[in-house]
Amino acid sequence: AEAGGGGAWTQISSQTASADATIDFTTLSADYRDFKVIASGINVSAAGDMWFRVDAGSGFVTSSDYVFAITGHDSGGVASNNGSGAGALNFTLCYHGWDEAAAYNGAMQVTVYDVHNTTNYKLMHGEYDYWDNVHEITCGVGSCSMKAATTAITGLRFQPATGNFATGEFTLYGRKIT
Repeated sequence: AEAGGGGAWTQISSQTASADATIDFTTLSADYRDFKVIASGINVSAAGDMWFRVDAGSGFVTSSDYVFAITGHDSGGVASNNGSGAGALNFTLCYHGWDEAAAYNGAMQVTVYDVHNTTNYKLMHGEYDYWDNVHEITCGVGSCSMKAATTAITGLRFQPATGNFATGEFTLYGRKIT
């Protein structure tokens, strides 16, 4: 740990999904600089993409203001890259849809850096492991930025593109400034 107790990740809160359309974390204390959500045991009610969005102070951003680049592989040997080009409605945390069958699940983590900074566009990093909609284990990693504004991030949202979270445990961590 850094001097003054900073640098270590501290657990802040957890949420257990049960037929939830979204999982939101809307208390991002100024005591922390960076935030990370680790989620596991995720089952979705409908096969589809996994989305991540941020609130920049006036509601969760749903416009084409996310730019991202992801890369991944599946157990069938297929490699895939994806990017948002000019902009997307969210940070997509997959390159094949997540499988909705009960035995197939997923896990992921997303880090959002320097959320209270009002000078720079925010950087985000995601990692994900899940069973895809053709029953192959799939993994990937990607980076994202929300280019709409340099305002502070006030909330984090996870959301399946279709259906809801049947199950899953989502835990928010913060990294202290000092």
